[in-house]
Amino acid sequence: MLRVVLAVVLATVLLGIALPVADSARVAHADSQVHTELDHLDTAAQDLRAASDPTEPRIDGAHIEQTVVLPGPAWGKASIEWLTIPPRADDTGIRWRVAGGTTQRLRPDVPLVAPPDGLTLRERGRHRLRLELQRREKGVVVVVTRADR
Repeated sequence: MLRVVLAVVLATVLLGIALPVADSARVAHADSQVHTELDHLDTAAQDLRAASDPTEPRIDGAHIEQTVVLPGPAWGKASIEWLTIPPRADDTGIRWRVAGGTTQRLRPDVPLVAPPDGLTLRERGRHRLRLELQRREKGVVVVVTRADR
């Protein structure tokens, strides 16, 4: 009987140690996926800027579409809570948070901005985004909007 009690206690202690480590790994994996997707978005924006001339905001200019895949809940990965692209280039950059994690931030090489009301993605999965090169009063930016709207 004593062996059974000791086995249960030991199993409980090991489980108590392992679960927080596994949860931390799930958050880190999801954060890494979001960061990689944003790096691809930044690379697409750099390519757009290198190959095209910017236009004024009211003129339909050079643009491309890019797909971003945000993580959903899975055994080894946490789910996205939100990802926000700010409406101005002088803001703090792109921010996101995955479930169980802290707010993360990325300042892309090319200023990525949203329309005046901002852009927040809350759904996991594929998001088709439209990147448009524009000239603004403070310089050249890439405006990111949903491609399906």
